[in-house]
This record gives sequence, structure tokens and C-alpha cells, in this order.
Amino acid sequence: MDSHEHHFLPIFYLEGFTNDENKFYIYLKDQNRFKKNKKLFSPASHFWIRDDNTMNFEGKQSDHIEELYSITDSQIAVLFKKFQSNPSAIPPLTDNEFVFLEYFIGKLYWRLPFQIPKLKALAENRKLKTLGIIFRDKTNNEVVEDAELEEKIKKSGNLPLMLKSMYPGLFYPLLFDRISKMRIFNFPTNLPNLIGDNPIIMKKENSFTFYKDDFIFPLTPNKILVRSDNIVERVVANVKVEIDMYILMQSSYTACTDLNYPRMLREVFLNEYQTLEFLRDCIFKKLLPNN
Repeated sequence: MDSHEHHFLPIFYLEGFTNDENKFYIYLKDQNRFKKNKKLFSPASHFWIRDDNTMNFEGKQSDHIEELYSITDSQIAVLFKKFQSNPSAIPPLTDNEFVFLEYFIGKLYWRLPFQIPKLKALAENRKLKTLGIIFRDKTNNEVVEDAELEEKIKKSGNLPLMLKSMYPGLFYPLLFDRISKMRIFNFPTNLPNLIGDNPIIMKKENSFTFYKDDFIFPLTPNKILVRSDNIVERVVANVKVEIDMYILMQSSYTACTDLNYPRMLREVFLNEYQTLEFLRDCIFKKLLPNN
């Protein structure tokens, strides 16, 4: 096993939010300060958890899940290079590229740190069959019950990792139950770059299903993807500031290229919005007609 620093936000994605030296500052929101006295960091230095995708079973370790993520990441990185190479334009995407992009964001959604408590709770309180995990007989492919193996899997501590890696594919058929519509908005490049450890804005935060419900995701500092059945044709530029503000306030830490921007966003939020619910409503009202 070679890898230990397992990024929940891939390095190729983070590189799109760096300065001209390929670095950024790390702002700790709850402490209202920058890490290590305003030191600049490389994208590889943050947004990872040690051995986050390492499975342990009967004394053996495996980073197979991390390897699977790396394969998908290397494939989608080509598409993100298109977004990052020309800040002033949105590259044309094929239907297949849009589908792959949506699938990648779905995988990213389950990799984020805020999902860890949810995955652990599911692993502790549910039978494997209700979680989408079944056992089949090798000879006839029929579904079988194996209480001993199920107990071993639960005791190994690997179940949250298994769920994290399989859920994006398990729920993918939900896409075909609705008309998926995504739009990419290109904003002016005069704002600082900012990204947080929880960069997905969910319209239904408390009952969110990734392939069914509306969400917002920053592709680059000035390209924002919106997924909904109903999306406006044009948006006012200041919604980008609100999106940055929301990402800042729902994340535990953010990467930014400007020392004043995070504190300014935090101050405006506390003075004018005060709750994430109100800020979220303001954002989606500008993006979705008749919202």
C-alpha cells in the first residue's frame, strides 16, 4: 500500500483555485484566522484525510478504493482542464461529458468529510441488504444470507468506506427518473479564488438526494454549475459573492488567494444574513425562476 494522504478534493480540482504561484492561503473559519501566520500552501497540502480510503480486513490493509478514485479523477481531470484553461469562456460539452461530470460530482459528494457521521450511522444501524449490499452464490448467482460474513464486515470498520465508494453508482439510476438539466454560468474574474472543504450547495440540505435534487457546484473560481429542472438564463453577478459566502460558512476551512476576502464574507454574513438557510434562499431565488 503506497498512498496515505487521501484527498477528498482532488489536486487537479484545487489547482484551479490557486494564485499565479499555484498556492493559496488556508482560512480557519471558526477561529477567524489564517493558518500558520498567513503562509501560502500548495494544493497537495490540504483537503485530505490520512488513510481515509484504507480498508483493513483480518490484519491486511488495502487502498483499493483510493486507486479506484484515482482512475476516475484522472479521467475527469481532462475535462476540468478545459474549464481552467480559458477563464473567460465556457467550453462546449457533449452529452456524455455532462453525464460524466454529474457522476464525478456525485462521487465527490460522498467523499466529503461532512458525510463521515452519516456513513457511520448507516453502517451501525442497518442490515447490509437494506444498504444495497447483497451476497450471491458463486455457482448459481442466487442471493444468499450470510450472517457470519455480514458480522465480519461490520466489525472490520470497512462498511462506511464501502458505502462511500458504492453509493454514487447505486443511486445513479435515479437520474433516469427525472429530466436532468445542468447549466454553467461564467462570472467575471475580478473576485479572489475561494474553495472550501464542503463546496456543494444543496437546495434541500436536510433531505438531499444527489441525483434528484437541485444543487450548485463551483467548477472553477468563476464557473459555477447549477443542476435543476428550472434554471434562469441570466444571473446577476453578485450571486457569485453569495455562493462564495455560503461555501465559506458551511466549510470548516477554505482555501483563498486573498487575505481580506474570507473575513469580509464572514462579516457580511453575520451582519446581513445571519443564517445559512436565509442565505441559501437568497441564492436559489436568483438562480431558479419562481423559486
